[in-house]
Amino acid sequence: MQNGWLFIFMFLLIAATAYPENIRITAGPEEPSDDAGCSAGDGCNIKCLNGDPDCSCETQMGNFCNERYVCRGRLLKNFENTICCSVPCEKKITIKPESISGLLEDDLLPEREYNEIKLFLIGLLAALLVYFAIDVWESRNSLAYFVEKEIEGAENMGKKIFRHKHKKQKKERIKKIKTITPLIENVMEDLNKDERATILKLIGKEGIKKEELRIILGFNRDKMDYALIKLARRDIITLKGDRENPRIYFREWIK
Repeated sequence: MQNGWLFIFMFLLIAATAYPENIRITAGPEEPSDDAGCSAGDGCNIKCLNGDPDCSCETQMGNFCNERYVCRGRLLKNFENTICCSVPCEKKITIKPESISGLLEDDLLPEREYNEIKLFLIGLLAALLVYFAIDVWESRNSLAYFVEKEIEGAENMGKKIFRHKHKKQKKERIKKIKTITPLIENVMEDLNKDERATILKLIGKEGIKKEELRIILGFNRDKMDYALIKLARRDIITLKGDRENPRIYFREWIK
């Protein structure tokens, strides 16, 4: 009997340390400038930090970026509604699917919780089978009692985890963004065309998978990956779940 308990203790100790730590990479949002005299209709002011919608990109000494280039600096507002960059534009590079894997957040995901429960129950079943064999060999009288207690404990644990998971899912559904809010309108002013399109399609569809959203938008994979990376670095969205085809959610601060 002592050998059986020792085996179960060692198994549970190994299983408890086998799960990888959750990965969390966040990016702080860029705080836009709100200088006086930088609103539409009050005249051109070339000293505005984030540009003035009454000025042209050229007047503000900005750099126009076409679809083949990206802006690594600040996006300057302008009346031409073009991608006007505060620094020279850089040539766009091809982004591989695995490049967005570092942005995934795996903590508190329903899929991960289900896999962990499944792995734990399989391991527990294996430990039970070994324990049964040892216990029957040493003392058949204790077998029925052990089975009853272990099954009861597993059922109670499963119910607790299920209730905890259900409450989290219900809470997340309540927080989903249904319409365009003033905060979202303000955020989209500093986004490019592809990023704005992604935000608009995501409203009311939080939790949609990347490939499904890409098909709706009509983007190729590189274009979709680049838009998601830019939005995640601005701390507007978060990616969760599968590394190749994650689910997309808005950040809590934007809700």
